[in-house]
Amino acid sequence: MMFQAMREFERMREWMDGLTEGLARSASEGVGYDLNNLYENDQAYMLQFLAPGAKIEDVSVNFENGVLSVGVKRTGDRKDREKWTVLRGERSGYEFTRSWKLGTAVDADKIEAKLADGILLVSVPKLPAKQPKRIEIKVA
Repeated sequence: MMFQAMREFERMREWMDGLTEGLARSASEGVGYDLNNLYENDQAYMLQFLAPGAKIEDVSVNFENGVLSVGVKRTGDRKDREKWTVLRGERSGYEFTRSWKLGTAVDADKIEAKLADGILLVSVPKLPAKQPKRIEIKVA
C-alpha cells in the first residue's frame, strides 16, 4: 500500500515538473508572438497571427511550391529612443517565420494578407475540387 502511494506521488511530481518546465521555457524565451490560429472551410484556409506594433514593411508572406511562409520582423520601439532612458523595458522587438505545406490545390494568385489592429490575417483560397471525368463507353 505504501509503495503504491509513493509511486503515485512520483507520477504526480513528474507531471508537475513537465508543466513547470514548459512555463519556465516560455518565460525565458519571451512572449511568443508567433502564436497563430489556422482555420479551414470548403473554400479557403485562414491564418491569424499576433503582430503587435508591426508595420507592413515588417511583414512578408510568400507561397512557393505548395508552401506558405509568413514572417514578421519588428525591431524595438524606435521613436524618440535617444531622448529617453529606459527604466523598464518589457516590450521589445521580435521575429518569427512560420511555414505550412498547403499543397498545390490552392489559388496562389488570390492569396490575400491584411494587417490591422496588431493582427495579421492571411487568406488562402482553395481551388475547386476536380470531379472525376466520366468516360463514355462506345459499342464496337
